[in-house]
Amino acid sequence: MPEIIRQGDVRRPTEVPRISERYSIDPIEATWFPPKDSRFSNKPKRAGVQLIDLSVAGAQIVGPFNRSVAVGMRVPFELGGEKGIVEVRNIRDIDGLGHYGVTFYKISERLEQAVFAAVGKRRNDDRLASDWRRND
Repeated sequence: MPEIIRQGDVRRPTEVPRISERYSIDPIEATWFPPKDSRFSNKPKRAGVQLIDLSVAGAQIVGPFNRSVAVGMRVPFELGGEKGIVEVRNIRDIDGLGHYGVTFYKISERLEQAVFAAVGKRRNDDRLASDWRRND
């Protein structure tokens, strides 16, 4: 039986099983509001990011690396005019770009429906492709 993940659990994702499968997508422009990357101010700063992977539970966000973002932090998020909050699950700095694995903590109903539709479409595309290969 899988272990229950506690709210404050900050272990790396390799130690905690994924809640749902993540699918690569064409990058989608979004905005989030992490704290300023400064020791003098913690005020949120608007930052453009891209979603590059998506699941029904979360996403992988790529944007400017920000030292003030920490695992477990909840960050306001906006996609297509719809607002929500994501929780940071892991962070990687790759050549100055931050790769943030996030879960959807609180999102609007319309954004939730859009995410489910996008994942459903991608999942069906993958299944069709695998079914096609099996019939060869």
